[in-house]
Amino acid sequence: MNLQHKQKITESVIEWIDFSEERSANKLSQQSGVVSAYISRIRNGEYSMSTGEGKNSPIPDKVFNTLSDFLGLRFDTELHWDTKNYLLVQTVCQSAQSKRQRILLEADTGLGKTYSLERYALHNDKVLYIKVTRTMSAKDMLEEICKKLLIKDQLRGNRSKMLAIQRKVTSVNGYLIIIDEAEYLKNNLFDLVKEIADFTDRKCGMILSGMNLISKINTMADRAKPGFPQLRRRFFPNRVELKEISKEEIKEICKTSGITDTTAINVLAKYIFDYDMLSQYVQVILENIRNCGEQLNGKDIIDLFNLDY
Repeated sequence: MNLQHKQKITESVIEWIDFSEERSANKLSQQSGVVSAYISRIRNGEYSMSTGEGKNSPIPDKVFNTLSDFLGLRFDTELHWDTKNYLLVQTVCQSAQSKRQRILLEADTGLGKTYSLERYALHNDKVLYIKVTRTMSAKDMLEEICKKLLIKDQLRGNRSKMLAIQRKVTSVNGYLIIIDEAEYLKNNLFDLVKEIADFTDRKCGMILSGMNLISKINTMADRAKPGFPQLRRRFFPNRVELKEISKEEIKEICKTSGITDTTAINVLAKYIFDYDMLSQYVQVILENIRNCGEQLNGKDIIDLFNLDY
């Protein structure tokens, strides 16, 4: 972790705390898991701790890594574009949170869904972002939500955790629950999602997000699998699908990023199919431009990425 990265983390810590009156260094400590003493030093641009007798010890890199992960900093992928999908997801989240809506958000991989949701959760209060994994159980999901809500009571059993979550998110206006990567939900977890959707109805927003969710829920509901007809009824009225990246948007992003050679842009527009791929290619190209001091042309791009043009 170099000094420039540490300074960037300091800026982000200050920005996060100053975002609203509800935030503080202590709350950042609670949510990130980083000791408050470290946060105070980093916030002040100080990257070591006194060990007594006038000696200082550097704050461990793992502390900075934990903070950077929580704050959404990606030093290896610092590119950000206000793409059509990114802006759409921000609008969807704002609507769900302010109007207390249930929304189903569907997108293929690489279209910026998860990145956009994570950014919204980072920059807005009362947003609970939960990323589903293949091995996640109902207990795991409930514990993750309790952790995000800073519920520290020793709760036994899923029912007590569910009731604690219900009390927390329905007692104060403005919460938004985002369940992302929902294609990995096991059938019993869909039951849990339905139950959360029930007690949050018209009390807080909820977004169910993932790949091929519409098809999966439709299929299970048509087969009358328990809970799925109800789940379809709750989420299908508000469905949003992210679109594939267009060649026109690829060209515009290339230009705004500093790639100006027309032949290079045309090659990229032909071969790139999603935002992840675009980000990776643009980073490599910009690094090469910095190293050689001039723009790369289409042939350079073909050779650089070993493309069959």
